[in-house]
Amino acid sequence: MKAIGWSLVFVLILIGLTMTATVLVLSGLWKPTLESTSKAACQLKIQKYCLMLVCDKQPDVDLTGCTESGAVPTKEECEKNYGPCKTG
Repeated sequence: MKAIGWSLVFVLILIGLTMTATVLVLSGLWKPTLESTSKAACQLKIQKYCLMLVCDKQPDVDLTGCTESGAVPTKEECEKNYGPCKTG
């Protein structure tokens, strides 16, 4: 009897998640969420790239799709935006 109860709970949760996802997709709320997430991810990638660059390390960050026209920031731009190398 316990197994049937847990199966019912699982099915109800699955139905609830499916309905929530359907509402998000159909209402158009999903796309802005993805865009803001990807913008935040790009900002973190650019920051990591710049911090490695100003500390004279070889950046191993792929900035594809994160910068306008594919141009990567220069060391001077990075120092201007993020400051000098901070070690320790």
